[in-house]
Amino acid sequence: MNIWDRDKGFIGGESFDFLGRCTVHFKDAATNLKSLTIDEKTKNNEIPKPTWHDIKMGFDDSLPASGQILCSFAIVPDDFDFETPTKYLRLQEKIPTKEYNLEINILGLRELESCGFIPVKKPYIRFRVKSLLPPEKAQAVTNIDTDPNAPGANPNINTTLTFSVQLPVEDLYCPSLGCDVFDYVFSGIS
Repeated sequence: MNIWDRDKGFIGGESFDFLGRCTVHFKDAATNLKSLTIDEKTKNNEIPKPTWHDIKMGFDDSLPASGQILCSFAIVPDDFDFETPTKYLRLQEKIPTKEYNLEINILGLRELESCGFIPVKKPYIRFRVKSLLPPEKAQAVTNIDTDPNAPGANPNINTTLTFSVQLPVEDLYCPSLGCDVFDYVFSGIS
């Protein structure tokens, strides 16, 4: 599998960036092969529990991973043999979720270095809450920033962020919360 990122271009159109490749050998894949001889009725409608596989920039197994993909494979003679055709199968409905209250205590940042010539002024952290949700639900959510108050490369932030989010109950399906550190330079320029 080749993994790409699609962005809208600056002048219109779209741009595509290659993120990596995932090669899954059948011996390492989560498949429904074990149930094929057990029950003809369930074999074509069973979605195996997925497993994580590394994404790499090439075919060399010694390369470091640049990410992971969670997937499983259903071996069927034809898509029409599924009780529910795959184009109508909504896997997110098969993953139990519940609402969690998250609390993040941010104490500070240390030894920040500027990427340019201007020294670090007022750093802040942006928590990508959207990364916790599927794309259709993430549109209604905004990311959360800490206030850019404390100056310098070693600011004490002393902030607690609290929010609720619907997450999968099982660890296997839980997304990662991403965050970025920015510097508030002047009048809204970060």
